[in-house]
Amino acid sequence: MRILESDAGNNCANSIGNLKNLNELKLNFNYLTRLPDSIGFLSSLELLWLTSNQLSVLPRSIGKLESLKDLYIHRNNLTRLPESIGKLHNLEILYIHDNQLTNIPSSIGELQKLRELNLRSNHIKSIPESILNCNSLEAIDLTENPIAHNQDLKTLHILKELENKEVTIFL
Repeated sequence: MRILESDAGNNCANSIGNLKNLNELKLNFNYLTRLPDSIGFLSSLELLWLTSNQLSVLPRSIGKLESLKDLYIHRNNLTRLPESIGKLHNLEILYIHDNQLTNIPSSIGELQKLRELNLRSNHIKSIPESILNCNSLEAIDLTENPIAHNQDLKTLHILKELENKEVTIFL
């Protein structure tokens, strides 16, 4: 199966781990409150859309999605990301805007292919220095976050280093 798009909510999500050859999964607007750990069995998954649900956490097994290139988990209630997010070595696009995140795990720096990172409209006050290891990063959106008003030297240094790497920064 190449693509699955569903509005079946939690019923579909519970059995999703059985679709090991799935390339694209779109579960937007489903009022999902959780993802099963079996999501990690989707070893062929390249695109995952979980937009506009009610997710507050992601399972650690999300880090097993080694083929994942695009992850759209904006407009949820995420308060944190698992450290395992750094194991998504093929990830190029990560949209996690409009959530409740207060920080980003340092494992984000392991995402060598990450090009776009959208963190707009969260509660982020700082970003980890490890983000400087994201050598493919082209753009990061931090608008509508407390970081825009953060004047601590470490944060300013990280932002300046990103700018020096020609990363487009939206504050």
